[in-house]
Amino acid sequence: MTKKVIFIPMGPACIAAGILHMAGLRSCSFPLDWGRSGSSILRDLFILTAEECYWRHFHAPNITLEQDPVPTSTDMYDISHKSPKYGFPYFYNPHRPLGTSMEYHIRCLNRFKLVNTNPQIRKEFFFADRLDNKGETYFKDPKMALEFIATTINSSVSGEFRITLCRINTTKTTLPCVNEEYINENSRIVNVTYPLVLTDEAYHGYAVAACFPSTFFKINSIVNPLGHIYAQSIHPAFCCLREDIFGKSMLKSNQLQGSK
Repeated sequence: MTKKVIFIPMGPACIAAGILHMAGLRSCSFPLDWGRSGSSILRDLFILTAEECYWRHFHAPNITLEQDPVPTSTDMYDISHKSPKYGFPYFYNPHRPLGTSMEYHIRCLNRFKLVNTNPQIRKEFFFADRLDNKGETYFKDPKMALEFIATTINSSVSGEFRITLCRINTTKTTLPCVNEEYINENSRIVNVTYPLVLTDEAYHGYAVAACFPSTFFKINSIVNPLGHIYAQSIHPAFCCLREDIFGKSMLKSNQLQGSK
């Protein structure tokens, strides 16, 4: 029997949720959809109850501190901010006032736990950042971060799962590029480079089709072949994508003049 697949945006910002949403792969709300998050919250998402996790991380930002001995003293300790392995050192949702939306957050947290404890559901954990904008580059050491993420998830999730880190970049050329690297059997980095002439909507399509081609094609009911050079160059199967994803309508307006 084919298992149900659920895509779960895991941050560290809204890029991951935005990509899945644009492609029709975001079926419901999960805790990290539109917030800023990082390694400091990951373990608690799986081991705490929804109420405990809400009060520790979601009600107000909670930054983890660590204690270190003072080098010049034998009986004094300092505290310092614990650097995250990826993302932000706290959870914060910029779209909701602090201390509000408790029912929404707890509902998302409970749904997260139900999905992850159901062995009949295949989980696709999806992280994303951008390499062409330093303010949106959240993985300084992606391999180390993925190993940490995989260890945390593997000890907490029932059933099959896969972890994907999509790293997005832009190029001035007209040819996109996809490079996939597996860190272990269920963790991978997918580097997606797309032409600057495409709109943001088009790059969302590129990112999802590069990471989850078979699911993307099925969800979007692909029927008409398209011999667009962008589509063909990124993946052999992309020649059958819809034109409203990769066609001229998705080019930036200043690139439309003179096109045939």
